[in-house]
Amino acid sequence: MSKKCLALLGCLCFFLGYQNAIAGVSQAEANKLGKSLTPFGSIKASNKYQTIPEWTGGITKAPEGFQGNGFPHVDPFASDEVKFSIETSNLETYAGKLTPGQSAMFNTYPDTFRMDVYPSHRSHSMPDWVLENTKKNAVTASLTDGGLGFKNAYGGIPFPILHGNSSEKALQAIWNHMTRWRGIYVVKNAAEVSVHRTGAFEPITKQYEILFNFHRPDGSFDELENILFYFLSFNKAPARLAGGALLVHETLNQVKEERQVWDYNKGQRRVRRAPNL
Repeated sequence: MSKKCLALLGCLCFFLGYQNAIAGVSQAEANKLGKSLTPFGSIKASNKYQTIPEWTGGITKAPEGFQGNGFPHVDPFASDEVKFSIETSNLETYAGKLTPGQSAMFNTYPDTFRMDVYPSHRSHSMPDWVLENTKKNAVTASLTDGGLGFKNAYGGIPFPILHGNSSEKALQAIWNHMTRWRGIYVVKNAAEVSVHRTGAFEPITKQYEILFNFHRPDGSFDELENILFYFLSFNKAPARLAGGALLVHETLNQVKEERQVWDYNKGQRRVRRAPNL
């Protein structure tokens, strides 16, 4: 290989490495979080039409009437009144504001479908320590492996201020979604219902447990060991399925390590890897 080719190859490797190592925004940009921007990166002010209000802190405590974990959620805006309704009779007035799916509903059910429009609220909030981590991440986080992973972010939104080219911004937005704040440890019960052609059905009750490793308060990026969260589900009913379980280790960078999944079959009393999940 000629010296010229080697030089070009060296420049290309440096450029690719630089692209992969670009950290977050400047500290001056990050300082906008909590000021002109919300602590999680959206515009804090209202829009010019006042249809989207200013963010003023969101909901930080349970609404009145909340009975605790395991009980139904309480509507924090139960007193809101309908501002206006969209019906077939006034559809043309709002046609430009509707999604294709909403328009299709009006076309399919012109006599019965109606959309009641309520006031907008900006109720999102997160714990203070998550917001503090988010501000740190804005400066340090960067994409890796062409956007299939990231590094130097933990316990908050990795990219609260999107930056770079359009492709990089899109990847950052996806990672923001995949690492969104959902608590630290979650236990919930749910039911799946498969309906047969005859109309008969049988609910399958499951319990889910999730540990969001990325949001452990005492952790760090270096301690993640490439695990975003641990997920466990097991069947509780009917009796013939009760005891079956599924365990997932959701990896952050699946180029380095693919998702790890194990399935326990009660009937066979065997644990099997489930590589296709």
